[in-house]
Amino acid sequence: MKKKRKILLILGLMVALFSSNVSFASSFEGQAGVGFYGKYPDIVATAKVDKKEIDPKGQQAFNSIWTIKNLLPGVRYTLKTQVIDVTDNNRMLPDFKGELVIIPTSSEDYTAIVSVKGDASNLAGHTLVTIGTLVDDEDKVVMTHEDLSDKNMITLVKKPKAAVVPSLPSPAPKPSGFLPKTGEAASLLSVFGILLLLILWFLLKRRKDEEEEEETKETEEGSEVTPTKKRLRVRTSRRPKRTSERRQSKRK
Repeated sequence: MKKKRKILLILGLMVALFSSNVSFASSFEGQAGVGFYGKYPDIVATAKVDKKEIDPKGQQAFNSIWTIKNLLPGVRYTLKTQVIDVTDNNRMLPDFKGELVIIPTSSEDYTAIVSVKGDASNLAGHTLVTIGTLVDDEDKVVMTHEDLSDKNMITLVKKPKAAVVPSLPSPAPKPSGFLPKTGEAASLLSVFGILLLLILWFLLKRRKDEEEEEETKETEEGSEVTPTKKRLRVRTSRRPKRTSERRQSKRK
């Protein structure tokens, strides 16, 4: 009986330890970095990107900054990063890749900076998320970070700015009266001068014609008056002769 109790107690302890390991491992889900248990049970990491926006141009670079806990001193690790285009159905961008070899000298928290660089000329307006994987010297995965909803790992590609169309100046208001333009002033003055000369010439010519008409009238009137005077004189000179003849005839 005592032996059976000991065996049952040992089995109960084993079940309790196994269940605690499972619950402890599941408690890391949703964190920035999740450790794979076994050889490296406690490796976790947090990360962020140093650029929240990049330009839609070729060869854009930014960094992801990692803080890794509980690395074993002297072990060679490799931190590999990749960029996912969330806008394009979670497509992996082959250009944006980074890799960094880590060999810690102590068990203190290790800070790693991984740079990525790629062509973003065709990614205007897209949302990019950086993910990472840590492998050991045997190329076994010991930690991953693949949370596409982590705001600290999101980089936005700017949208191209719309071309600015220069606004045309508003036309000047038209004057209410007639005002000649600068180039028309000289031509208008010349036209007015010609008209003025024509008017003066017409007035002078008309005056001259009137004077000539008056002179002709006076000459015509003078020619008509002189013959009448002569006739009167002739008639007056003839009258005495007739009277004298009448007198002589009476006497006879």
